[in-house]
Amino acid sequence: QEKGSALPFKRLQLQRGYFSGAKTQRKNTRSVGVLKYDGRVSLLTYNKETKLYIPAEEFKRGTELRERYFKEAKVHIRVYVIAGINLMPKDKNNLADPYLCVELGGIKKGKRDDRIEESTQPEFNQFYDFQNMRLPGASTLKISVYDYNQYKKDLLIGSTSIDLEDRWYSTKFKEDILDGPRTMQRKNPNMVVDLTDIKFPLERRHLYTPKTSVSQGALDMIVEMWQDDQLIYGTRPVLDLTKPAGIPVELRVVIWEAKDMVAMDTISQTNDLYVKVILQGINEKGNPQEEVK
Repeated sequence: QEKGSALPFKRLQLQRGYFSGAKTQRKNTRSVGVLKYDGRVSLLTYNKETKLYIPAEEFKRGTELRERYFKEAKVHIRVYVIAGINLMPKDKNNLADPYLCVELGGIKKGKRDDRIEESTQPEFNQFYDFQNMRLPGASTLKISVYDYNQYKKDLLIGSTSIDLEDRWYSTKFKEDILDGPRTMQRKNPNMVVDLTDIKFPLERRHLYTPKTSVSQGALDMIVEMWQDDQLIYGTRPVLDLTKPAGIPVELRVVIWEAKDMVAMDTISQTNDLYVKVILQGINEKGNPQEEVK
């Protein structure tokens, strides 16, 4: 759905009013959730003899399509959180001690002990695995970033949510990810399919809090979704998130001359020039660092 393809489900905002006396006050309605559905409105014919409602042909065809395209599946979810980008600082030193909390279907993963101290550009390189998840079902994948505090409550930096059903049942996802390997497996069930060539996209997802619509930073991450039989018959190792070893590099900047410089001394119409070189980078904690020469 990130590429603009139509979402497989429709959504309706649910509103609730406040009951006051004999009438509901429409001006004071509030949102109480979202109804996610797929379907159509169809008229049913009532049979007086059987006292049953007979569905129309359109309803029967809709049921067939639902069973075909929204078939229940056991899905293996792999979540890779690589790094945080420009996280909102929460501490007095204008930094944070971020750690991750990943939730799906009532299962929570992530540890406070995995925090990155004093950083707003943390390199998390964390992997989370959710097996035997049933779709349709609990499908909201929520990734939250918290700021660790030793003596008081941890603060929410921000969170992002992904509806996995929208991806799993989208036509684009089926074409790009599922149908190729599944077709090969159907032709030869004993064939070991190499799934390493399938590339799930690297996503940059912005973080928000319930109190603001302003981005509180972002996460670079990858979400893999596999049907269980794909991993049984295929080969798909977990991505290696180990940070590569640093390589010592010497940077040399040679400035030969300067031409057509504007005179800044209005009296003598000359300049007393010197050169300053600023190298912007990231230190070991992932925070911006400048070196001036």
